[in-house]
Amino acid sequence: MLDVVDVRIKTFAQTNHAKNKRKKVRLMRIDERDVMFSRMSYKYGTKEYEDYYKRKPELKETDDALREKPDLCSEKAPTYDEILCAGIDANFMYLSDIKHLADGKPFCEKKDIDKDDITKVIKRLGIHYGARDIGITRVDDDFFYSKRGRHPDVYGQNVDMSLKNAIVFSVKMSRSLINTAPMAGACLEASKAYVDAATVGMQISYMLRNLGYHSRCHMDGNYLLRALPLAEKAGIGQAGRHGLIITKSNGCFARLGVVTTDMDLVYDAPQDYGIQAFCKQS
Repeated sequence: MLDVVDVRIKTFAQTNHAKNKRKKVRLMRIDERDVMFSRMSYKYGTKEYEDYYKRKPELKETDDALREKPDLCSEKAPTYDEILCAGIDANFMYLSDIKHLADGKPFCEKKDIDKDDITKVIKRLGIHYGARDIGITRVDDDFFYSKRGRHPDVYGQNVDMSLKNAIVFSVKMSRSLINTAPMAGACLEASKAYVDAATVGMQISYMLRNLGYHSRCHMDGNYLLRALPLAEKAGIGQAGRHGLIITKSNGCFARLGVVTTDMDLVYDAPQDYGIQAFCKQS
């Protein structure tokens, strides 16, 4: 099916290229405290809860109602599966346990590395480690969150924007498992993909530190930036109408990972895969 869609997309891209050139749109920086995942982490009575809804009282009633709903892997959830939900929780617990390793200083003095050579090596290693698509771009300030908000220990802190070069990659998800949504198997596959992306990102990040450069692995629950527009800028996919990335290699059955660094790298350019032209025809 993806092959058929790919052919149609290429056709639309070719016939509509002139009139559908993408305009560069300036993004607005987002406060991570406003992201739904952050808001749902604020517990009644905590300082984060009190601070946020003092500033955004219009959201309190809606958010409180959502908090009363069963958690994704709660026994009260209609899609609960005792074994699979244990696996889902395990994946997110693991990601939480390693998040303190995401940001680190160089392990040695900075080495003089040719940017063309290291760019090629990073891309090859990324694919070897499990990435499906990989591109490199500069991170504009607008791509970073303005304030952090997902975890109590960093709530309200300004986001560090010092690492401007980004290695952006996708990891594959099983189409058959994702298509079982809303059952637990789909969430198990999505959580596994987040683990896969974290693993690829950590391997690349640690290698960069071993060469004397700063690096940060952005992974589930621990992003400092928005991965989707960055992936578009790096040329590995385009956003679909569903608000998710559509990659050339695996369609929308993908999750994103990002590593930022101060190492000088060769940038890729955005690619028009014809997604917008295709969507306008339907």
